[in-house]
Amino acid sequence: MTPGQDTSAAPQPVTVEALEWLAEKALAEFRRITALEARIDKAGLRGDAKAVVEAEDRLLDSLHAWVSDGGPERWAHCDTMWVALNPDTYWTADNSVSRAEVSKLLAALIGSVRPSKYADPKMFVSCLLDDVVAAAPTYPGLYTTCRRIRRTRDFMPSIAQFLATLKEEEARWLELYDHWEFAAHYVKMRDRLLQAQAQRATDAGEAAVAYAEVEF
Repeated sequence: MTPGQDTSAAPQPVTVEALEWLAEKALAEFRRITALEARIDKAGLRGDAKAVVEAEDRLLDSLHAWVSDGGPERWAHCDTMWVALNPDTYWTADNSVSRAEVSKLLAALIGSVRPSKYADPKMFVSCLLDDVVAAAPTYPGLYTTCRRIRRTRDFMPSIAQFLATLKEEEARWLELYDHWEFAAHYVKMRDRLLQAQAQRATDAGEAAVAYAEVEF
């Protein structure tokens, strides 16, 4: 998938990279919408009714563009891909991660990065596996942690450094997926703003007619 490609048509392949690109697009949309919401709140706190209406109109335009561009479907597709990338085979019955699945990702990383001078390489790998399983990361979080280390480190980091990177990646994914559930909320918000805009137009028209009748 390349930037600029239509993401609302054919289903995208379920890979971490595909989800990551799509989720970053969705996050940019979410930030744009919430920034416009903040403008409405600020105008309301100032008691500036005209500025509130102007900010609502800008938000309505943004929500119209988001819906027309397949935003709600894109967010829903992100959620579907997230579930697919965190299957039952990765999570055990007691809601902990599968050692076998974690081992696969760690083995690929260890096999692609030069080892540091560990006192006991076997012990290092065993302890790393134990600590990562105990951290219970999401599959995308662990995947991008290994990818980041593979691309940026010449040598395998310490367990503490690995876990610090894992924590950062998990926080990044939380920011990416934390808003997908609000898609329906924003569709309803667009409808409410559209109704309010139509009502203002009706009220303005009626006021104009009444004024004209008085003048006549």
